[in-house]
Amino acid sequence: MKRMVFLCMMMLLLVACSEQEQQGVFAYKNTYIGDASAVRAVVEQVDGAAHFIQMELYTDLEPYGLQLYYEELTEAQMLANGTYLFSLIQNVDWVHYTVGEQAYELSREQINDTYGIDVRNIHDEAALRKLIEQLQKQ
Repeated sequence: MKRMVFLCMMMLLLVACSEQEQQGVFAYKNTYIGDASAVRAVVEQVDGAAHFIQMELYTDLEPYGLQLYYEELTEAQMLANGTYLFSLIQNVDWVHYTVGEQAYELSREQINDTYGIDVRNIHDEAALRKLIEQLQKQ
């Protein structure tokens, strides 16, 4: 009986893991800035993750923000990553990047103005990727 319960638990775990892998980074859609593990999972799945150093969450007072430190990251990568972060994390208002000695900041308002839509309304990665690619071609 114990073996049967164990096998059922393992099957459920495998199914849950494979569903999350199929969704990719969009498994974290509707994450909130206070969920550090989900925010980190997003950051570690977007472009430039190999150069990611650390993050800090600013959740005590609005506007809520995210400080990201990288060894290197291009401006195009920052814009694309910011688009992912603002699309997936519902209540993040700003993202501050520190890359070496340089500092950059993006706001939700800037991203939404850039694309002409509220990126929180994008519900699949293919549509988000297409939006980012269109902007990069301009």
